[in-house]
Amino acid sequence: MTNVTGLLRQMTSTTLNERTKKMKLILKNVQIIYPPNLFRATLPPQASADSLPRYSCAFLIDKNTDAYKELMAVVDAECKEKLGEKWQVKAKAFKSNPQKYCVSDYVDSEGNETDFVMLKAYRKEADGRPIAVKRDRTQVDESEAVFYSGCFVNASVTIYVMSDTMKGGIRCGLTGVQFVKDGERHGASAPNINDFEEIEPDDSDDGLE
Repeated sequence: MTNVTGLLRQMTSTTLNERTKKMKLILKNVQIIYPPNLFRATLPPQASADSLPRYSCAFLIDKNTDAYKELMAVVDAECKEKLGEKWQVKAKAFKSNPQKYCVSDYVDSEGNETDFVMLKAYRKEADGRPIAVKRDRTQVDESEAVFYSGCFVNASVTIYVMSDTMKGGIRCGLTGVQFVKDGERHGASAPNINDFEEIEPDDSDDGLE
């Protein structure tokens, strides 16, 4: 069993934000998906009357990497601190509900299970846009098309637990992302001219040019 306390002490990329009491975590070399919402705050799906616009994206994290181990250690440490006695039971209840847990097993477009989890991260519009930078830390905007689903990034996020029975859950706040390297694109298929056959002209084409 992983020694959570020992692992947290070794993690130089993880700090406790004393003002907000959230665990800040730098996830290195993970894939980003849904990056357009880094730049545009939108209402969540099935938004209620009191919903507010938010920035968002998600990250794919390999279960066999240090990034995944760090994420799970921080989640458990935050649950232990915020949920108190019997925190493991309460945390298990949150984790079994996809509406209350920011981490889920990732299933590919063909419905196959993978070795990845998806971490969903959000930021209120009122808190300002997340930082988005290149490798040299130059800030970018959406028009530069630096980020796309499947590229690798370093992600700055915060993990926090809300213990309220109705609105409680294990959440992930989005602080910023840094482009690291290109990766295989997710989503739409690449354009391919070989999808089409050449059409020979015939008499019915007369007058169409």
